[in-house]
Amino acid sequence: MRRRAQYSGAARAARISRTASSRFGTRERQIAMALRELLSDPDDRVLVGDVGGTNVRFAMARLHAPNKVSLDHIWAAAARDYPSFDSAMAAYIKEANTRPTRAVFALAGPVSGDRVALTNQPWVISQSTLKSEFGFEFLKIVNDFAAMARSVPLLASHCLKILHQGMIHKDQPMAVMGA
Repeated sequence: MRRRAQYSGAARAARISRTASSRFGTRERQIAMALRELLSDPDDRVLVGDVGGTNVRFAMARLHAPNKVSLDHIWAAAARDYPSFDSAMAAYIKEANTRPTRAVFALAGPVSGDRVALTNQPWVISQSTLKSEFGFEFLKIVNDFAAMARSVPLLASHCLKILHQGMIHKDQPMAVMGA
């Protein structure tokens, strides 16, 4: 993945204006799909984010068709380029020229009460601070693996990697792995 710093001017504007494809194979799309119940109307928009120790990604999720979520204004940057989560999100909001009132973020760290300390990044994120600073009416913060696990039943078969052939049993445990 290219770092945000390699884009400037028109190239960055063109990159941020593209619309995500309908294929839900990436982590950002999985997060958006897992949270599709927030999108009941085609005009609804939710800021979604995937924040890890290496990269921070944001997009605006919207209902594209019944039960299909698409992402607009996809943005990715190296986490090390920003001193805080808040500054990275402020850069995205400014660049996307949007003012979201609802947001859902998947973060690489344990969610404990109001705060999340990322595992591989020195960022500490406070839900109450984000709500007051950015004016969110609704804000949900979840662990990134919890978001991944929530998305598994919603993914198309081409998005899954079969490790061992067997029978699929609905409502039985599934595995989400990562490093």
